Amino acid sequence: MSSPFDLDKMYTDFIDKKNDENYVERYENNEGWYKASSAGFCSRKMYYEAVMKLKQTDSSDDGKKKMRLGTIFHDEVQGALYMKKKNII
Repeated sequence: MSSPFDLDKMYTDFIDKKNDENYVERYENNEGWYKASSAGFCSRKMYYEAVMKLKQTDSSDDGKKKMRLGTIFHDEVQGALYMKKKNII
């Protein structure tokens, strides 16, 4: 029996939407900024991103899902550190 909707496509579309929102929030009008996620990359790659304004190619759907898990984990750890600093936990 087939599903009435494609869960994999739905989640991929959700991730794409969240990535677009995050890009606007973090990087729009800040295109020359270096990003923490670029730490450790070669200087040529960072130069092309910051000065030449070259965009990265799109990631695969599996890659996007892995990066989304990293974003979720980052937000959770950041929240825990904030709560610890404020002596909430």
